[in-house]
Amino acid sequence: MNIGMAVRRYGPVGGMEGVALAFSRWLVQQGHQVDVFCADAVTESDGVRMRSLPAGGRGVMWKAVSLQRAMSALPVDNYDGFLHFERGGRGGTFRAGGGCHAAWAEHRTKKWFDGWLSRIDKDAMVDSERVVVNSQMAMADVERHYAIPNNKLCLVRNGVDLQRFQPGTVSASPYVVFLGADFQRKGLATAIAAVSQIRDLSLKVIGAGRGDFSALASKLGVSDRVEFLGHIESPEHVLASAQAMILPTRYDPSSNACLEAMACGVPVVTTKYNGAAEILPHPWMIVSEPEDVEGCAEVLQRVLSFPKLGEECRAVAEKYSMHSSFSQLFAVLLEGSA
Repeated sequence: MNIGMAVRRYGPVGGMEGVALAFSRWLVQQGHQVDVFCADAVTESDGVRMRSLPAGGRGVMWKAVSLQRAMSALPVDNYDGFLHFERGGRGGTFRAGGGCHAAWAEHRTKKWFDGWLSRIDKDAMVDSERVVVNSQMAMADVERHYAIPNNKLCLVRNGVDLQRFQPGTVSASPYVVFLGADFQRKGLATAIAAVSQIRDLSLKVIGAGRGDFSALASKLGVSDRVEFLGHIESPEHVLASAQAMILPTRYDPSSNACLEAMACGVPVVTTKYNGAAEILPHPWMIVSEPEDVEGCAEVLQRVLSFPKLGEECRAVAEKYSMHSSFSQLFAVLLEGSA
């Protein structure tokens, strides 16, 4: 079949982009012809034809407007199935991997462009034949904020590469991992503060940036226990040796990093505002509020004292293989273009 996809950046540069890259390669492996419309190709894939997506602009709002114009002009009807990874497309299937913008805006200080982005977000869902979400939380948010009917929404949970992310040898020097590109939204300040309350425990931070968080570690007297690794191509090696992962996020429709950690047999501490919390093996692993430092520290200590928890997490991850997730996504894609 001839499949079309649209994503601003094509390559292993983020959660959504990583899914787009992996899904296009999976489609080629299944024998399909794939065209990817993108504005910036970071990498190339055998069998994938790259097409131009003329989206530019500067600043959050103008980038969104430019992207919407480019997406709305795509030749969706020329394909047996078309998948939009970005807001702004018309027809086909929209994968709302970023969740619901209006819901995210509730969790932080209001920005002047929130109304515009929420409108673009809603229009993308209204104008699509099907909308794919990756958690029950995201589905409820879309229904509540945008009044998208339930029969138009399809839940397809994220998948994980179970061969790449596997349990390893736990480090003799105990550490936990924080993995995320947006430190503020993902709750790095809470993670550092929580680790500071647990003696002899270190924190390895994976993701670009440092900023005020390095100063926070110094202020709390744990700069020697917090290591900023920056962006790394193979986080699985750091994950597999960790005792746990901590992600006190303020909003995450379903963190890929959490599923990757569980595939490595690493327990996850996160918040109720992360759709990935829905698949954790025990509800007590979920913290109610992102700023609850004491709560995070308490749950983290309990996780560290639970010897079989890693095995339970791996068993959960095995239910969400990449092949299973992509097979479901492909079925929805064809249905949305019927």
